[in-house]
Parts: sequence; C-alpha cells; structure tokens
Amino acid sequence: MKKDILISLCFLIFTITFAASCSRDNDEIELSSYAKVNSDNTNLPNKGVLYSEYKSDETNLLNMIDNNKETSFSTDHNNFWIIWKASSKTTINHYRIMASTDNSTTDPKSWILSASEDSIHWDTLDKETSIQFKNRSDYKDCKFQNEVGYIYYKLQFTENNGDSNTHIAEWWMGYGEDVENLNIDDLMSLA
Repeated sequence: MKKDILISLCFLIFTITFAASCSRDNDEIELSSYAKVNSDNTNLPNKGVLYSEYKSDETNLLNMIDNNKETSFSTDHNNFWIIWKASSKTTINHYRIMASTDNSTTDPKSWILSASEDSIHWDTLDKETSIQFKNRSDYKDCKFQNEVGYIYYKLQFTENNGDSNTHIAEWWMGYGEDVENLNIDDLMSLA
C-alpha cells in the first residue's frame, strides 16, 4: 500500500514538473516538452505521449513519428532523451531510427533504449554505439530480447556525429513482426 502511494506521488510530481516546464512564457531552457500520440499513428504500437528533455514544439516532436522521411525532429543538443509514455503496457523488442535528409554530422551516433513501469526505475533494453548511416534517410534496425510490457520507453542519445544539433527523421517501435518485415517504402505508403 505504501509502495503504491509512493509510486503515485512520484508520478504526480513527474507530471507536474512536465506541465510546469511546458507552460513557461519565457525563453529559459525548459525541462521538457510533450506531444500527444494518436491511436492512428503507425510508428508506435499505441497512443500515448512523447516527451522531449529540452524545449520543443509539438510538431517538431511528432515529426519523428509521422512516417515522412522528409521531416525530422531536431534539437540544439547532442546528448538528450525522448520518452514515449504508452497508453497501456506495451511490449517492444524491435525499433528503428532513421537518419534525416540533413547533414550527416547531425545524425545520432550512440544511444540507449530503456524502459520503465514507473518512470523512476529504468531497465536497459538496448545500447547502440558508433552507428554510421551511410546515406541520407538510411535507418538502423535494432532488435533485442524482451517479453516484458512497459509504460515508458526512453531513448537516451549520448552522442551524434560531431554537430551541436541532432536530427532524427523517424522512430518506429514494435514487437515481433510489427516492424521487422516492413521496408521503408511500405512504411512511407502508410502515411
């Protein structure tokens, strides 16, 4: 009982922090921004909310899950996180990151995918280092073993290819064959 109350209290503080940081009217660095993910989104298994560690408008955040390789999420940082809070527990064992059409120096290079049931304790699911995208709009498939459903999935980007900015065209996640057998043309035709 005490553990449930503590978890609820921590989540409430987490939510209030995000809401407060998103409602500022000045140019200070904000802790987070967010965008609602609708159930008709084809990049993520179900609806939810995307959070960005640094200030970002809703359209910019949604660019990474819009099935359009011509748009991209961009941030003025090379070390940052993006969190997807699913509307219900979701099991993931495969994801893709697509390079943007911009300069290769803005491509993500290393990252960690973690998951959590409470946004406090994180389990590392996958770690990628020194990734090089050979061409613009190339993607990196990442597969790992996981049978556990989580509410939160966090991509912690730890470095890019040398720029102070990072751009990501698309982020897909799925389980089993949800993403595994789709090629980029199939995914773009869903948009």
